[in-house]
Amino acid sequence: MAATEFERAFHLQLRGKVGAENRHAALLQRADELDQQIKNLIEGIATVGISASLAERLKRAERERDSIARQIHE
Repeated sequence: MAATEFERAFHLQLRGKVGAENRHAALLQRADELDQQIKNLIEGIATVGISASLAERLKRAERERDSIARQIHE
């Protein structure tokens, strides 16, 4: 009985670790996507000039990137 409980606890712990690793990888991937999006927005602003829409999209992307950076370092 104790071995079964140990195995169950071990598997739950392993799943938690794998879940955390998957979450971390997903956050890193999203951060890379946001960096590319921000780069594209800045290039767009440099090409066509700033607009309220582009400025808002840039601010939103930067806020999300900052939020993800905090989550990665937690």
